[in-house]
Amino acid sequence: MGTAIRGRPPKYIREIALDKAMRIFWRKSYEGTSLDDLCKATGMNRPSLYKAFGDKDRLFGAAVEWYLSHEGNLTQFWLESNRPVTETFAKLLNGYIELFSQPDTGRGCLVVLGAINCRPEHQDVADKLTALRLDTHRRVTLFLQKAAARGELNAEACPEALAEFFMAIFNGLSVQARDGSSPAKMQYIVDQAVRLFATWTDKNTSEHND
Repeated sequence: MGTAIRGRPPKYIREIALDKAMRIFWRKSYEGTSLDDLCKATGMNRPSLYKAFGDKDRLFGAAVEWYLSHEGNLTQFWLESNRPVTETFAKLLNGYIELFSQPDTGRGCLVVLGAINCRPEHQDVADKLTALRLDTHRRVTLFLQKAAARGELNAEACPEALAEFFMAIFNGLSVQARDGSSPAKMQYIVDQAVRLFATWTDKNTSEHND
C-alpha cells in the first residue's frame, strides 16, 4: 500500500482496500472487473489480494456486504423506523436518487446491476444478488403488511401489490441512473410514485404515533 497508510492496523488497511474494491465492482460489475482492476484500485498485488480476501468471488461477496452496511443501508433503516408509509417511501426513493447518482462510484445499485450478464460459470454470483433483492422485496412486503394491520392503508390497497410496485420503482431508478438519467429526471419519477403511495394510505391514520 502507499505511504499514506503505513503503520495502520491490518483491519484498517483491509477496510480501505475493500472499499476501493467495492467501488470498482459497483462501477464495472462483477464480469467487467478484472483482477488487474482490483490490484490497481487496492494497491495490492495478486498474492496479497488473494491472501486478504481469497478469490474474486469471495472478494465480490465481501464487497457486496460492505456496500450493504456502508452505502446501501438506508433501506433497512427506513423500513425499521416505524414511520408512515408515504414518508418512509419518500425518504427511501429520494435517498436512492442520491445514492445512485454519486459521481465517484458506479451509477445505480450494486445489488441490482453488479451481476448483469454473468457467464454461466458465475451464475452463483448472480443468484446471491437475486437472493438479496428478494430479501428486500420480502422486507418491503412485511413493512406494508404491518401498515395494513394498523389501519394505515386503504381497504382496497394490497400490500403485496404495493411491494411489487415499490420494487419496480427501485429497480427502475437503478437502471435509469446507470443509463445516465439526471437526478432531476429521476426526481420526477419519485414524486409521481410518492403521490400514488399517498392515495393508498388512509390520511386519518397515516400520521400514527411512534
